[in-house]
Amino acid sequence: MSVADSAGLSGWHATPSGMERETVENDHGRYVHLYTFPAGSEAEDD
Repeated sequence: MSVADSAGLSGWHATPSGMERETVENDHGRYVHLYTFPAGSEAEDD
């Protein structure tokens, strides 16, 4: 299992708990999933 797989970054993975998934087109024209914590969540670091 790759690091990306274990981190839940592969496209076919479900969105990790408490996170939002956004699909964006990267610089190479491929669509990738970005996982972000919703604004105001406790997971954010200041």
